[in-house]
Amino acid sequence: MKDKINEIEDWIHGLDKPVLSLERKEVMKNRIMHKISSTSQSESFKQERGVSRLIKDVARDVWLTDYQRVCMKERIISYIETAKQNRFSFSSALGLTKRFVGAFLAFAMFMGLFNFAGGSLNVASADSFTVIEDMRGEVYVDRDGDQYMAYGEMKLEEGDRVYTGEDGWVSIKFLDDSVARLKEGSEISLSKLFEDSGGTVVTNVEVEIAHGDMWTRVFNLFEDGDSFVVKAGDVQATAKKAAFNVHRDDDQSVIEVYSNVVEMKTSNEGSEVVKVKKGQKAEVSSQDNDFVLAESSEVGDKWVQENLENDKVHIAKIDAEASEELKDSIGSLPESGLYPFKSIKTGVVRLLTFDDISKQKLDFEVSQRHFVEWGVMMNEGGVDQGEAEGVFDQYVSEVESLRAMIENVRINGDDEYANELKVYLDSEIKKTKKYLKSILPTSPLYTAKEYMNVAEQASAETDSEMALIKSRQAASKLSEFQDLSEVGEDELAQEAMDDYYAATEDVGDAVEDVADDVEVDEKFAAVEEAASDMMEAINDEVAAGEIDVAVDTVSTGVAAPVQQTSDYGVPVTGSGDDMKILDPLLDLTR
Repeated sequence: MKDKINEIEDWIHGLDKPVLSLERKEVMKNRIMHKISSTSQSESFKQERGVSRLIKDVARDVWLTDYQRVCMKERIISYIETAKQNRFSFSSALGLTKRFVGAFLAFAMFMGLFNFAGGSLNVASADSFTVIEDMRGEVYVDRDGDQYMAYGEMKLEEGDRVYTGEDGWVSIKFLDDSVARLKEGSEISLSKLFEDSGGTVVTNVEVEIAHGDMWTRVFNLFEDGDSFVVKAGDVQATAKKAAFNVHRDDDQSVIEVYSNVVEMKTSNEGSEVVKVKKGQKAEVSSQDNDFVLAESSEVGDKWVQENLENDKVHIAKIDAEASEELKDSIGSLPESGLYPFKSIKTGVVRLLTFDDISKQKLDFEVSQRHFVEWGVMMNEGGVDQGEAEGVFDQYVSEVESLRAMIENVRINGDDEYANELKVYLDSEIKKTKKYLKSILPTSPLYTAKEYMNVAEQASAETDSEMALIKSRQAASKLSEFQDLSEVGEDELAQEAMDDYYAATEDVGDAVEDVADDVEVDEKFAAVEEAASDMMEAINDEVAAGEIDVAVDTVSTGVAAPVQQTSDYGVPVTGSGDDMKILDPLLDLTR
């Protein structure tokens, strides 16, 4: 019997390791995917949760208890002390004892565990994707000539064509949180889906509609280089923040705007940019590319009304998702059993860091991580706002310290290194701001967003940079006013407008001290133009009685809302038979 066992053992040892060819691996993968797709629960699972969300939820629950960690430590030490050391060639040459080698191995193992538990000291960058947010009926994706049936949470790639059948409808969430929805019988191509997370955190989206209707809602693209472009043949529509519908058929392309302003131009030589405002539409003939401006369709149109309602849901959804993305970016929180390993790793890294600038960067990264951790805990009710604000203040202080360090490097004549450090500081702030850009005052995380604004101002080296930062933040306040008005938060909307006035006054003070800087002037003008477009849209809504919030005169040169009055000078809203006396509290002439 023993001989038989030895014979089997020799035979097994003689076998070669099985190796699958690429073709066999591909066949196996296809069979597995087919098996998953053919199960009755697969489609509802993908639509309701998605594989990525399931993995994140499971990973968050996997951690070692205190008892398990103690047992692991004891077993490692016990093994080191009792294991037989047959030969260690370097020990005799270097005079290393068994105890020293054991201590070194234990240290290496535990440092590996720290790396596993803590990861990088930086806050992880968000992986932004373009995905199918929702769908019904027949929806297809054409990728590299292959056709796929679409499903919920399906990741879309640059170059994909998406089209709907006769009963199809699909909602697509882009990497910048903007959203597009296709009617039945529509087709689009995703020409560009670009995100530069390496330093500038810029997003560029370009969509081309082949035929049919596409509703688009673009959110808060005020950073330098951000863009969202929709093309319909030779017509191009660009927006920083807007809601609009694009229709294309064989005869014409029609762009109808329902929020803010969309810039439109054609491929005609010498064609100028035309601003299509809320309540307007631009009709462009496919024959000669000439366009005509007219009043847009009634908001009561079923397609328009559905999308305006769905936009409200989308705004609330991305607000809620921001806290989840923040949580995923930092791993374990202070209440987690693994958090002590993260803290120990931080201490070890700082102990082994000897350069002053590197130490300052490390302190900044740690404070940034704490900023996000305490923001998440405050959002979940784990700490009160006062405790969190103490951590937020510390983060602002570290930003100021790092900026001061950069200024010292510049004073000492090393502009190249100073510029490198400044790019690093700006990119880290923008990465964290990215998680919070869609947060509204309805969220507990809004306090963190306000402190990020303070930190961004603290990073400014020059008056020009400060003026540009303040102008972007003012535009963001105006954007918040519109979003809050849409979801019916009138009281918070009024506070946002008041904050906008205060912010624009700060911008005015900063601009007076700005030295001539062509590049900054161009960026500043672009932000001011976007803010002016938003204010003009608000003026129209106030005049039409669509917004029940008092809007005062802006002292920075932006046109104040015009109040309608009757023939007798009484403030009114509406016109003709629909005219009625305005509530005195909303009288803009008071």
